Amino acid sequence: MSNVELHKQAHRAMTEEGAEQTATFFAPDIVFTDHAQGVTMKGKEETTGWLAVWKTAFSDAAVTEGTYLDAGDWTIARFQARGHNDGEFAGLPATGREVDFPCCELIRWQDGKSVEGAFYYDTMTVLVQLGHVTPPGS
Repeated sequence: MSNVELHKQAHRAMTEEGAEQTATFFAPDIVFTDHAQGVTMKGKEETTGWLAVWKTAFSDAAVTEGTYLDAGDWTIARFQARGHNDGEFAGLPATGREVDFPCCELIRWQDGKSVEGAFYYDTMTVLVQLGHVTPPGS
């Protein structure tokens, strides 16, 4: 199976089933960085926990409109992250509002497992959509 197909399947698992099923794509020693929040997870357990926080905050979280690029051992995915905020997010209470924001994710694959990842998105967009922050100039 190609690395691009693995990346797509991992996104389907997150959308349809959640963090535990997505974790089947992780190597035990994966290192994954959420650059927007400035946090790096080390190992399968920490990375799965980070994903579970997202799925708790947005129980219907979905990866949509994905475009996937093959870069050898790496894959690059551009997609929209969507969901309704029905759980705590970053220490903030649920608002019931919907989010829809662009993301870019890079994954390095080895023997069919993700061993390294980087996730990029704009936290200001998310916080404005949730109603926790007023857009600048408003």
